[in-house]
This record gives sequence, C-alpha cells and structure tokens, in this order.
Amino acid sequence: MKFRPEIYVYQKNGVGYEYLKTIEVDIPDWVSYDPVEKDNSAQFYNGMLSKQVGVVSDILKVDDFFVVIYSKGIPEEKMPIDVNDSNTRALSRRKANPFYAAILDQDFKQLATDIQFPASSNFPNVVNKDGELVVSKIAGMSETEDDGIVLYKLRLEVE
Repeated sequence: MKFRPEIYVYQKNGVGYEYLKTIEVDIPDWVSYDPVEKDNSAQFYNGMLSKQVGVVSDILKVDDFFVVIYSKGIPEEKMPIDVNDSNTRALSRRKANPFYAAILDQDFKQLATDIQFPASSNFPNVVNKDGELVVSKIAGMSETEDDGIVLYKLRLEVE
C-alpha cells in the first residue's frame, strides 16, 4: 500500500500471481496515518488534514537494484501554514516534504535510505535504457528561470 513503507513481492505462476512476502522498508521519521474505526471515516479524513502522511510513490528496477521512491510526510507540528492560493500551498508542502530513495538489492536487503533528490526536482518514475533515473525540474521550486523543460538524469553508483 502506498501509505506504508512496504513492498509486496509476488511471483508469476501460470495465469496469475502468487503472494510471496512483504518487505518492510526502514524509513526514519516516516509519518503514518492514524487508523480509525470503519464506521468513523470522517475522523480519518479530518486527521489527514492536520498532517501529510508519508507515501511510497514508485519502485523502480535499476540494474540489480530496486529503488524505492518516497516522501516521509509532514508531521502536524511542521505543517506549513495554509494559504488561500492552492499553488502556493502545494509548493510550500512540496518543499517541506522532499522525495528520497531507498536502495534494495535483488534479495530485498536494504542498502541505503534517505538519498535525497535535487530540491527542485519532481520524483522519478522513469528509468531510461542507460539505467538513469530521469526527473523533471519543478519551475516553481527553483530560484533560476529556464527557457524550457529541464530534465535531470541521475545515475545509481555503487561504492
């Protein structure tokens, strides 16, 4: 589920898929949602207004590694002050909740966590044929003005 730092592993068998296991991704300072009773869903949504929960945005395969793309969320005490302008509000929340990567090997052993993407970039959701993560620049989060779309190509390096 995208609101939990977990990966569900399945294996293709015949015409379907078989669940194998759940991998917990250890992410420090992850902001979780507060579960509520099923008959009190309004309380769940009200609680979600006071904070922004962490989200696993994507899982990408790069060579022999899995790259888990996530944002940690924003706890209630650090939520930016709401403004009337929805674009300003979205940018302030985005700045307070950057995207990171966790790296797992092919056996799902976690090798690295909290690798931050460039501050003015969107989260990656594309791996090109050269194994590079391709991310776009968010113009509203940059202090420089560009003459078009800016794409960053990021490479995973093993030390």
